Amino acid sequence: MAKKANILYSDQIYLTESGHRYPADISCTQVFKGDIPVHFRVIRSSDEEDMRKLFYRFSNQAVYHRYFSPIKTMPHITTQEYVNIDYRHILSIVGLIEESGVERIIAEGRYALSKDRPYGDVAFVVDEKYQNLGIGSFLLEMLIKIARKRGIAGFTADVLTENKPMLKVFEKTPFPMHAVVRSGAYELTIPVCFQGVLKRA
Repeated sequence: MAKKANILYSDQIYLTESGHRYPADISCTQVFKGDIPVHFRVIRSSDEEDMRKLFYRFSNQAVYHRYFSPIKTMPHITTQEYVNIDYRHILSIVGLIEESGVERIIAEGRYALSKDRPYGDVAFVVDEKYQNLGIGSFLLEMLIKIARKRGIAGFTADVLTENKPMLKVFEKTPFPMHAVVRSGAYELTIPVCFQGVLKRA
């Protein structure tokens, strides 16, 4: 009925298990530099259009830093696959600000679990207007706390060697970080359940 009424796309993806698995308890608001409040929650399938708008606000450099490719478009099919997740193997947290009574997404951080070990590959995007406020670091802290509660051993990430701001986000964590440079990018491994850190927690 919703598709016939054009409320949903005719090819709308819906993961039947996602509804009852949605982690509504993962939600908070943090105030950043300049007294900017940002609300954080887990991504929803209804965030598709807002995530597409976020993509189109990025500069070419920002797109390349995130996707390692000069992507020019973000079509419907790609975006809806991105926002429709199972919340178990993939978890995504979005940051939203309110403007004129309407919330819009200005940041996103996610991890996707590896198939062969208990590590998640993590990545972030922050609207360039809101960079250097600590939003990326806060998202990483949230994902680390969730990962540890879920028994995830650590994170991996690929960061271009030229992307110094993103590298600093990872360097700020209290966890040991192993970095290897290959093909112009750092391959990072961060064990978030490192015993020395757990004893201090």
